[in-house]
Amino acid sequence: MRTPYETGGYDLVVQVSEREYNDQLAALYAAGSDVFPPQLRRTFDAPVAGEANFLFDTPWMAFERDPQTRREVARYDWGVTDAQLATTGDRITMCLPFSESFVAIDDGATVRDLDGTILVQESVAVRTPPADDDAREVGLAFDGGVDRIEVGFTPETVGRLNDASPFLEAVLRAVIQDEVTELLTTDVRWVPLSPQPIPLGDDDDPTEPIDVETTLLRTGEDAIAFLLPTRAATEGDAAAVAAASTTPETPVVVLVDGETLLGDVVCPSLSESLDAPDGAFARPCRLTRPVPLDVSNEEEIDRLAVTDLEARIADGHIAVTGAFEGDGSAEGFPFDVDGDFRIRVYLEIDDGAVDLRVEMDDPNVNVDFPWYVTLAALALGAITGGIAGVILATVALVVADAIADGVAKSIGKDVFAERLADVDDLSIPIGPAADGFELTELDLTPDALAIGGRPVTDAALPVVARSARQPLAPGAAIDLDTGTVRAGVFEGADLSWGTGPNGPGLYARSAAVMAPLAGSAFDGLTVVDLEQAEYESAAFRRHLPASRVPRRTRLFGVEFGGTVVIAVQTSENRYAKVRCSRRDGRLRLEYVTYGRPTPEVTIEELSRVTDSREIERGTESWPVVSCFPSFEFGGERVGGGLEVEDRSEEYTIDEVAYRITATARTRLLASPLAGHEWTFAGRPLDGRGSFAHEGATVTYDVAGATCVLETERGAGLSGHLSVTVADDRGLTVADREWLAYPATRKTGGIPPGAVREASDEIARCAGPPRRFPPDGPGGFGGPGADPDPIPPWALDELTQPGRLAGEVGTDPEVLDRLLGELATTDGRTTPRTGGHDRVGPGEPAIDPARPAVRLDRGRLDELALDERSLRAALERGGLSVTDPDRM
Repeated sequence: MRTPYETGGYDLVVQVSEREYNDQLAALYAAGSDVFPPQLRRTFDAPVAGEANFLFDTPWMAFERDPQTRREVARYDWGVTDAQLATTGDRITMCLPFSESFVAIDDGATVRDLDGTILVQESVAVRTPPADDDAREVGLAFDGGVDRIEVGFTPETVGRLNDASPFLEAVLRAVIQDEVTELLTTDVRWVPLSPQPIPLGDDDDPTEPIDVETTLLRTGEDAIAFLLPTRAATEGDAAAVAAASTTPETPVVVLVDGETLLGDVVCPSLSESLDAPDGAFARPCRLTRPVPLDVSNEEEIDRLAVTDLEARIADGHIAVTGAFEGDGSAEGFPFDVDGDFRIRVYLEIDDGAVDLRVEMDDPNVNVDFPWYVTLAALALGAITGGIAGVILATVALVVADAIADGVAKSIGKDVFAERLADVDDLSIPIGPAADGFELTELDLTPDALAIGGRPVTDAALPVVARSARQPLAPGAAIDLDTGTVRAGVFEGADLSWGTGPNGPGLYARSAAVMAPLAGSAFDGLTVVDLEQAEYESAAFRRHLPASRVPRRTRLFGVEFGGTVVIAVQTSENRYAKVRCSRRDGRLRLEYVTYGRPTPEVTIEELSRVTDSREIERGTESWPVVSCFPSFEFGGERVGGGLEVEDRSEEYTIDEVAYRITATARTRLLASPLAGHEWTFAGRPLDGRGSFAHEGATVTYDVAGATCVLETERGAGLSGHLSVTVADDRGLTVADREWLAYPATRKTGGIPPGAVREASDEIARCAGPPRRFPPDGPGGFGGPGADPDPIPPWALDELTQPGRLAGEVGTDPEVLDRLLGELATTDGRTTPRTGGHDRVGPGEPAIDPARPAVRLDRGRLDELALDERSLRAALERGGLSVTDPDRM
């Protein structure tokens, strides 16, 4: 990640790089997204008549102000000056490239192989989605018009058009501009820049925004920033957010403002743990008045208060410093006590998750007796040491509890472990196709907590062939579509190495073409980069001389030398990136070949219940399990555990009838389509009618791309629904979908997947019980001290699970038995109940017993007042111990 981390005063800032956006757009396009049309077909009649048919390739976006500086834009003839393509403000350039397109003129001439790009410029918009006032959407809005549309052709295409007619180029530009304007304003209307509406929260959750703003970043990488205030009092300045922190390795960066982290996450936890009154802390996190601590279980201490406490970010960690003072009496002698403490909390990435490491220095404790008290040095030292131990246990552990557990639960669990792991729980946008977030980097500075990572998408461009190191001997060839390597040039080969008509070198074979990419990083190349390579005008599109391929040598077991990176459009019209070098006369290749979107049809089904009758009702109860993360303290893992909440809900079971509407969605097919042929379970369906299926009657209504099926109540429906579609070129594609509709429907009760979720949560949290840290640096207690069943800073009503053998499965009763074994109170097993209750809804539901594992603060002195702790306390005071029994 790049510094500085600029939040502009906003609580959360999410940056997504332009490259990441284009990768996700390519994945969406490959997966069949209908955001962009695959084809544009339009007739024209003046001053020349005919029909244009444009087939689109993968769309991409440019965030910079002047897209003409990009090679991918500059290669086209736009028919306007370069300055006219420059953008202003937060306007994004969206490009819709087309290739292999053609124009049929009415006089019989057809102009083929037309290549170019449609350039659309529009400002980023934030809107409230329909029917959801508590959310925001970010995207490009075209319902009010389009800021700008231009059409660019390659020089070769311009030449072909002018050869056919001197008016054809200008006519096509005007026709395309009109057609795309109508398409965007009437059909598309909205292009999303976030995966789904961003939910807005209340003014009390530091992880949920209450509003959404955006700005484009053009310093460093080009990126878009989502500016998210989480408090009504937040006053951000979008102009102060100018530099992108994204890198090729971390294309998405989430910034949590430093003041927000301290004031809205750390400080509330401290205040709650200390039971401080409202207003006791000033932002971001500084105590403004003394806060008394509960010392009712301490015999020697009458009063103890935290007088000073402040949390701040320094040197990559959260530093908490504070002071305390109090008074009491020991063996009848009054005393005053004061001291200070220092705690450090480190946030780290461990195996893709946020981990915590807590360090705490031994508190400085000063005990002051009145001048008239005269005791022997040893006795005075023993009393002072005992008081020091009590202070350590009572004050320092309370603060460690608040900081470690507060950060672990608020940041470690709520933000990272849950929200960023599942896009359904996300309150932040990370790209148009994101399904999750993989954490890779973390940095904590006074300005912000910066978390970098990569979005995870379900939709991905498939890789059809790849090789890390493929040697080619002289005279050999390779098919990049299949990975096949043979001696000699064979049918379907894309590249060959050896001597040819233009001398030795790398040759493109069959219909493949090459484009060397000087200065490009192999790992960073995407399919969008490969599609935009200049294959037609490349000097080495069919032959790359051997002298242009770097030679590598091996010396003392280490290889030296460079490589050359080339883009290849294969003989099967796929795109591949290839890295080449030569050694000992052989060519060595590293390549990745990407699949290409293909014509297809997919069945989309929607259903609704048209009739129902209740046949059963009852009440079900089940446990909801949450795992709180542990953290590192004193070299061991401490904290964390299971929180179990019991739920119960009524359910009903109805027998139902369905109306199922299936729609055939096509992509990359040439219109008009010749027709749709529907079948169910091998039975042809055409027009309206009915058929018998599994003893019941099913009615159908087929009209082109739509097939409607209706069932009888209580009958259900299962079987394969198929559709076959032919396009204007005679190309035929088909799809088959398994329909499974049960005869009954359950409403309420145990949610689907609840038992599995609880099982997975227990398995994730399972491990040996966390013990109180041993004595030593950052630890307390000593030999012979009984460990608490949970550490002092673990939350109330948590249980520590042991190791689990196997999986819980999907049976609620098995889960209940496991939870009963995990839940203990005072060392005894607390049985847990749950399951299925079919009594009437008016009767009481099952009330499972709830575990209550709580820390007994009265035992804290046992953890600190042992011989070793007292000896250490006395030695810090410069005293020697001659009679340990007197302690």
